[in-house]
Amino acid sequence: MTDTAPIQASNKQVKSKKRVADFGEVFTAEREVNAMLGLLPDTIWHNITATFLEPACGNGNFLAEILSRKLNAVLELLSAKKIKKKHQAFNYGFYAIQSVSSIYGMEILADNCTECRERLLNLFIEHYQTHFKETDPNIIKVVKYLLGQNIVNGDALFNTPIVFSEWAFVGEMVYRTDYIYQNMVDDKHYRTEHHLHKKYKSVHYLELNESTEWKI
Repeated sequence: MTDTAPIQASNKQVKSKKRVADFGEVFTAEREVNAMLGLLPDTIWHNITATFLEPACGNGNFLAEILSRKLNAVLELLSAKKIKKKHQAFNYGFYAIQSVSSIYGMEILADNCTECRERLLNLFIEHYQTHFKETDPNIIKVVKYLLGQNIVNGDALFNTPIVFSEWAFVGEMVYRTDYIYQNMVDDKHYRTEHHLHKKYKSVHYLELNESTEWKI
């Protein structure tokens, strides 16, 4: 139960010479992605909620590999907990949502941002459907929502605030706290009330979607 569905690789490193000239856009090859992630301690890949932020995520070469490894860790967690087979799909969805909620990306080009979200969503769906015959569309809807929130189209060099949401799970309830990216980078004490953008009341994790009514 530890095999993962194959990653939808994007081996093309350049879309056009103009984009390279205008934006310096060159995608990291899969081999280099794996080599760089391989430098991280193995313990990180056993922690499904370890947070990753890719500040220039492109169309998701790094984030796709990170998500794949996280989903593998979810399968390993289910096995370690010896969860009964009939409950595995439910628990997989719960833990997978936590894994996705801790992956963040920022991208200056809108088309890359959209492509990255779609790529990660398709990777998750393929992994989910590969390991479980019955899948819950609500789980997929939550994952899609989180990717829409966490993969942000923006430029950190401009003054326009970029807001990221932190998703804290307490049981099946989720607390959302919004932070301004520039504050997180400029001040190591960003987790103070002074640097909070917004803090919301909790909702059930299956209620995370576009129609969620967030109350402060």
